[in-house]
Amino acid sequence: MRPKVVFGKPLDFSRYYGMEKDQRVLRAITDEIMYALMELSGQEYVDRYAQAVKAEIEAEEKEARREQQASAKDERRTRRAERRSDRQARREARREEKRARKASDRADAEQAETPPSDAG
Repeated sequence: MRPKVVFGKPLDFSRYYGMEKDQRVLRAITDEIMYALMELSGQEYVDRYAQAVKAEIEAEEKEARREQQASAKDERRTRRAERRSDRQARREARREEKRARKASDRADAEQAETPPSDAG
């Protein structure tokens, strides 16, 4: 695709002479220029201030960061709860092993105290 230069009709802003410092006048001139460019390019003109668009984008990014941080916080909480549960399960398993050893030791001690029976 080759670049192409298109010239439109001249724009006359003489009616605004002496009003260069008025923000509404500057906005009107800008809108007129942008509308002319839209007609030449075939693109759609969106009548919005860049600051408003930037503010929207920043707000969306801020919300996305907030959601990401909340998600990360939830993940950390979940991992912490899982570790806590794992530790508790290991403790309970050790206690159970200890109880089983004591029971086994008692049984061995009782068996050692019982004299052998005379058979026959």
